[in-house]
Amino acid sequence: DHRLVKHLESLVALAAHASSSDEESLAAAGLRLMLLIVQRFRNTRDVQSQSDSESCPLLLVQFEAQVTTCIRHNSRPETNPTVLCLALELLRDIILAQACNSKQRLIGLLTQPFGVAAFEP
Repeated sequence: DHRLVKHLESLVALAAHASSSDEESLAAAGLRLMLLIVQRFRNTRDVQSQSDSESCPLLLVQFEAQVTTCIRHNSRPETNPTVLCLALELLRDIILAQACNSKQRLIGLLTQPFGVAAFEP
C-alpha cells in the first residue's frame, strides 16, 4: 500500500498521458488505469497535509486536474463510444468518491457532451 502511494504521482501522470492519446486503444488503457487508481485510492487520506487524520483531505484531490482532464478529453463528440463509456465511468467514480473539490467542474464535465450541437441530416 505505501509503495503504491510513493508512485501514485507517476501512475496518475502515466494514466493521464495515455488517456489523452488520439489512439483509441491507448486512450482506453489510460482511462482503465485511472479507474483502477481511483478505485484503489478512493478512501486514502493525505495524512501528510494535517495531523488529524479525520480532517485530512482525500489523496486523490491532489490529482483533480489530471483526472478531470482525462474525462474532458474523452468526452468529445468524435470519441469512440467505448472510450466515452470509460470516461463516464471515471466521472461516476470521482463523484462517488467525492474526490473533486470543484462542484462547477463536475457540472461542466457532466454537461459537456450535451453542449455540442449534434449532426442532424
